[in-house]
Amino acid sequence: MKNIKVIIIFLFSFSVLFAFAVKEQWRRTFTGIKGIVQVVADEKGGCAIATLDTNSLIKVVWCDKKGNVIYCSDKFLVSYIATIQSVSKNQLVYLATSPFPLFVQVDKKGRVTPVISIGGYMYPVPLTATAGNLNKFVDKKGFFVVNANTNIKSHAVIRYSYK
Repeated sequence: MKNIKVIIIFLFSFSVLFAFAVKEQWRRTFTGIKGIVQVVADEKGGCAIATLDTNSLIKVVWCDKKGNVIYCSDKFLVSYIATIQSVSKNQLVYLATSPFPLFVQVDKKGRVTPVISIGGYMYPVPLTATAGNLNKFVDKKGFFVVNANTNIKSHAVIRYSYK
């Protein structure tokens, strides 16, 4: 009886995927990292991804709706709960700590503009205003899944469409 319940649950779960017509659109695989700590959808099929390496350094990768890399940051020390602050098809804004705490704005061509506070200082700890955007896996046309493959020690962000 127990095996029948497992089979029924499996078949139901499998049929749900087909009912929603889920389709993989693209994937971005990372190796040699500890994990993926943040994924933020851009509402157009792309996303920004924050990865954490084995030395506790973070890297931000911005992908377009086809999974192509628009921008990849240098590695920097982790100081924020929410590194990625916002992402759209036109720009990415994230918090970095190198060479000191600052915001980084990247345009759709990958041009970087550091945003610093002249005569001031940006807090090296998250404030309510800077820690609001942790993860956003879903948009109108699809969603993202993080896959950790422990057999080959890789992590992937996979984009699925609803159709």
